[in-house]
Amino acid sequence: MRLRRIAALAALLAAGTGLSACERADEKASDTGSTTLTVYASLPLQGPAGPDATATSNGVRLALRDAGGKVGGFTVKLSVLDDSTPKTGRWDPKQTAENARSATRDRSAIAYVGDGPSGATAISLPILNAAGIAQVSPSSGYQGLTRAVSADKGEPEKYYPTGKRSFVRPVPNDLVQSRALMAALQDEGCRRLQLLEDRDVDGRGLATALDLAATTAGLEVVSRDVLRPGDDPRDEAADVLERRADCAVYTGSMAAWVPPFFDALHAANPALPLFGGDGVATAAFASALRPGTQARTRLTAPPGVLEPRAAVRTFVTRYREAFGTAPRSGALYGYESMQLVLDAIRRAGAEGNDRAAVMEALLSGGERRGPLGTSRIGPDGDTSSTAYAELAVRGGRLVHVRTRPFPG
Repeated sequence: MRLRRIAALAALLAAGTGLSACERADEKASDTGSTTLTVYASLPLQGPAGPDATATSNGVRLALRDAGGKVGGFTVKLSVLDDSTPKTGRWDPKQTAENARSATRDRSAIAYVGDGPSGATAISLPILNAAGIAQVSPSSGYQGLTRAVSADKGEPEKYYPTGKRSFVRPVPNDLVQSRALMAALQDEGCRRLQLLEDRDVDGRGLATALDLAATTAGLEVVSRDVLRPGDDPRDEAADVLERRADCAVYTGSMAAWVPPFFDALHAANPALPLFGGDGVATAAFASALRPGTQARTRLTAPPGVLEPRAAVRTFVTRYREAFGTAPRSGALYGYESMQLVLDAIRRAGAEGNDRAAVMEALLSGGERRGPLGTSRIGPDGDTSSTAYAELAVRGGRLVHVRTRPFPG
């Protein structure tokens, strides 16, 4: 499986750092010994994910700015790294590993915000865990990073070589998202489901969770196909039509070749309801769909900047004032990720420069209130929030339909 290959690559990259035994011991030292701390952020700043990742990094910056760059007696700096490459325009496994190793080589590093895609986090997490550095991802939803349900063999344990949890996320995991998608499908009256995914961890993981949820709910999955850039969208649309699916769901991420698949499905059967996960809940995807396709498309995403909450409206205004543009939802989760880090340093008190103390504080914090409401991080690293949003596409824009809780 793709995820097994990523895990194997992570192990090879972690083992192949070329560091001396002395340097490896330094990497694992818990106390940074410094009153100046560095938080690293690693995100795919190029390609289709670039605008959303840039918004996420701006959210991280805004949280640090709100804190005045200080927590107690510690000065906190931010180092933003790009885990994508110009050649591919997407996150790169080797660059992701190098970003994580950069943090482990820095004695002042106290935490790591990233990565964005779950496949990238599957690579950076064991490297950072081995060095005792806490990691907060703004958007990695794959359930196998924290749970064994609908996950690959050996997960999540294989991501934590120290045997201790070091990863948290303010975004609900994809088990929650699968329940949100299932509710949307059932609201539409779907009975025969076509699953479409890409080759990435996020797409495969969500498809697996949704496949299980559909079986449990009594829906028939007529086929589960992997979409690839070179495929002819019309051929896939013809296959879906022949299978007599009454709904189609794409669980993968946004790429320039994805909207044509939605358009082809709509052209083949204009009555076919189309659904997508958070990977395509982006402005680029919404604007690329043809008007007829937009009308039949529903998406699920973690609650974001489209939420009709006063605290969210305030955040949107402050972000616009700071950066001169409206935020994307990633900005909100970048802000929340950095807030979690800063809160952990604060609660660690005089040990705020000790990686182990900060990690413990991060995973044992009580309830905290943010723009999206009150939540807490559990010992497995998942948020207690089970709210997920349903979005429509109108006039080339994402539109909030509703947000509901989906407890397990």
